[in-house]
Amino acid sequence: KDKADLAKAMLLRYLAHDRQVLDELFARGDELNEDPLHGFLVGLRLFAEMMGNLPEAHPGCLAASFCYQDQLFNSEIRELNAAGLLAWRKRFRERFEEIAARYPPRQEIDLDALADMAATLVEGSLILGRAPHFLERAARVHAEAIAGVREPDAVVRLGLQMLFE
Repeated sequence: KDKADLAKAMLLRYLAHDRQVLDELFARGDELNEDPLHGFLVGLRLFAEMMGNLPEAHPGCLAASFCYQDQLFNSEIRELNAAGLLAWRKRFRERFEEIAARYPPRQEIDLDALADMAATLVEGSLILGRAPHFLERAARVHAEAIAGVREPDAVVRLGLQMLFE
């Protein structure tokens, strides 16, 4: 076995765990609120709470590390990593489609771009959260921006309402 085999095994395990965690968080959000928009917001709040314990709950993003160091890996690993990142787009896009079906957008919107933005906010928080003295603030800002707590709550909710209500 070589480094590529180890990288592949690590990435497959990471992606499976990532999928399980997100499935559980958003399923719980849906259990707590049947409305697709509000269930999504509840799921995001649960996700942000988990991210608030970033070092314990999520020690970093292996997928982001593999992206940054992609020249070290073969095409199979790069494609597997890309598929994992595209799974985030698919997850968020499907949810945004459900929301749009219930709350037709007030203007035309690229749901893939919106889904990519959500994934980028999460991944960016994971990466920047590794910097010393930045972790606590990154987790808090992430929680505020994504889950809509404190002042950004109005911004997130207003943005979603402008798009979908």
